[in-house]
Amino acid sequence: MRFVRCAVMSVLVMLGLAFLYARLFMYRGVPWDRHGGSGIISVERGTSLRTLGLRLDGNGLTLERNETDYSRTEDVRVAWRASARRVELWNWCGTGRDGYLPGTEFRVAGISWKSGEWISLHNGQARPHFRVTSPHWLNGSAACALPALALVGAVRRRLRFPPGHCASCGYDLRATPDRCPECGAAPTAP
Repeated sequence: MRFVRCAVMSVLVMLGLAFLYARLFMYRGVPWDRHGGSGIISVERGTSLRTLGLRLDGNGLTLERNETDYSRTEDVRVAWRASARRVELWNWCGTGRDGYLPGTEFRVAGISWKSGEWISLHNGQARPHFRVTSPHWLNGSAACALPALALVGAVRRRLRFPPGHCASCGYDLRATPDRCPECGAAPTAP
């Protein structure tokens, strides 16, 4: 159990460091509006009509459904794709660009949400679209919060009472090492 807890904490710390790295070094020297949010790491799953993608770029972590404005007439098999550079995956042999019917949209402190529908121009079929983006400061703090709390708890437990004192009440046990005269607790073996 302790190994699993240490492994989870290590993964969370590595994620936090990855978000920090992405924010500080991705597209360094390139203005944010120039790179257009193109991803450095992208994972997508779906068919030609329905996709779900997770992308890490200079703006943050983005989860998006049906990102491309191309549709196809026939549905192909479900596929996974991971790439180091983002390329539109599902637009080959497209029937043309689709129209977009906007839905809701908001942006607060770098967190953004956008939803709407792609309307196919050749048959009127609607594909729902949404995009949620969380900035790196939020991702890094969420990933590092649990390891930081665990570290603070471990340090506090360690420094709560010095060695040679009762673990329950803090009474000095140098004179009575067998049992605490204050609370009656038996000390644990060091």
